[in-house]
Amino acid sequence: MSHVMDNVRNLARLSTQETILHVLTCLSFLLVRHKPVLERVQREIRTVIGDQERITRVQISKLPYLRCVLNESKFRLKKTGSC
Repeated sequence: MSHVMDNVRNLARLSTQETILHVLTCLSFLLVRHKPVLERVQREIRTVIGDQERITRVQISKLPYLRCVLNESKFRLKKTGSC
């Protein structure tokens, strides 16, 4: 039984990673098609994070436009099933 549960856990991890990959791919596609949005997201990230290697939760909370873009891309993905 533990072997079956291990397989289920592994499948869940893989499907989560694939879902994240799909969302990020669609987000990238949408950003490339909407250059002003891409530029605004880049400006926001550069302003808040700069060239730091580590990103904190506090910094992430200071990225409202990026959050809106992520939510919009998830909405479009759910609504249509593709980007």
